[in-house]
Amino acid sequence: MSKNLFITRFLPRGLLQPATDANYTVDMYEEDSQCPRDVLLSRSREADALLVQGTDVIDAQLLDLATRLKVIACCSVGYDNVDIEAAKSRGIIVCNAPSKDLIATTAESAVALLLSVAKRITRLHVGQLEGKLPPFSISQTMGLPIRDRTCGIIGMGRIGGAIARIMKCGFGNSILYFNRSAKTELEHALGAQRRALDELVTESDFVFVVLPLTDSTRNLLNRRNLGFLKRDAIVINIARSGVIDDDALVRLLTEDRIFGAGLDVYGDALEKCDHPNLVLTAHMANAEKQAAEATVEMAISNIVAVLSNGPPISPVTT
Repeated sequence: MSKNLFITRFLPRGLLQPATDANYTVDMYEEDSQCPRDVLLSRSREADALLVQGTDVIDAQLLDLATRLKVIACCSVGYDNVDIEAAKSRGIIVCNAPSKDLIATTAESAVALLLSVAKRITRLHVGQLEGKLPPFSISQTMGLPIRDRTCGIIGMGRIGGAIARIMKCGFGNSILYFNRSAKTELEHALGAQRRALDELVTESDFVFVVLPLTDSTRNLLNRRNLGFLKRDAIVINIARSGVIDDDALVRLLTEDRIFGAGLDVYGDALEKCDHPNLVLTAHMANAEKQAAEATVEMAISNIVAVLSNGPPISPVTT
């Protein structure tokens, strides 16, 4: 029996060659936009594999319908859109796609957000267009230096490690990190020091949030510990919005208790915040063709491996 692959968003046909070579029946939602829920449910029913985007909700309802399903491949590092426990209980393997290019572009975009806030790039650009440039005045706050400061990274996985290397090697920063386990290689290579969360927030000039959203990380940065930030601190979030208490961060910004924030992910409260040193990038800061193609290739490789009864390349569950 032919194996069926459902792809939830239009992809260039050339990227699908490994699935075609494996003689899979490829069913693809032909719009370059989020797959509607009813289409997702109906076209997953006969699928042996799903190649999904981060906006596709893969829950127990869908898994109950997709009785042939063996593998779910996410075109992303994150996988919080998938009910992992529901998949495991049904013997379905879930994979993410932490390609080297995706790791690199995400780290680059995080540092770009920091630079945009610290050097007021977005603010100056908008001010120029609107004829409302902030003044040049030594007696007033202007931009902040990036060099020779202290960078705190919450979540020292692949992306966190890539950010640490850029900040240490490019800007001479001291590196602090908060992580479940010690990262001895980075400690030796970069002089990184592991800290408790409150200590990291208190000591850092820049705080990068690079954690997945789970029950244990939801509102990890909250009103209490955000209050420990320095007055000229910058917060960068490229993880998931729920890791930070949005209302608490808005309050810090509106009261000018931190310098600013660069957020690739955020909720409604921050969308409405008009702080001049707030930069928002709509979860698209790491959008890059080279990285996107590498991520799709890795996701399809996971599918081919699992449907060929081999081990997945980057499993979240096995």
